[in-house]
Amino acid sequence: MIVLDLRVSLSISGSVPPLFEDLKETLEGAWERFLREHRSLIPHQVEGVEVSLSFVEPEAMREVNLKYRQVDSSTDVLSFPLWEEDGRFSPPVGWRWLPLGDLLVCVQDVEPLGEGDRARGVLLVIHHGFLHLLGFDHGDEEQRREMWLLQDELMSFTV
Repeated sequence: MIVLDLRVSLSISGSVPPLFEDLKETLEGAWERFLREHRSLIPHQVEGVEVSLSFVEPEAMREVNLKYRQVDSSTDVLSFPLWEEDGRFSPPVGWRWLPLGDLLVCVQDVEPLGEGDRARGVLLVIHHGFLHLLGFDHGDEEQRREMWLLQDELMSFTV
């Protein structure tokens, strides 16, 4: 059986910024649309994906960044993909629901987009992290160009 559509299940923890009352529905909808349009990114038998998103304070983000990246500073977003192997997205075959991984976001470290628009900046870094969970990276110019185009596409689904 080939599944043409798939669902996104997002769990959110931490202190969600007040300007994001419908963040869960917004992100799930945008990611479902994105995955429909890029269905080949996920194995055909997968019916749904799961993502965990946590909002953290700068000190907690600094500690995680130091532990996992050896960078002693806070940052806007960290991604922890479950299925990365040799820098490639390598999910298991045969699973119907696929957990993609975890995203950590520190709102205080997000750069506003435009005239002090931190909300758009937060959405952008979350989408950026989501793309990392799917195996995208920006290590060279070609990868960066592709990832930025996909970020723009995701942003168009949410704003």
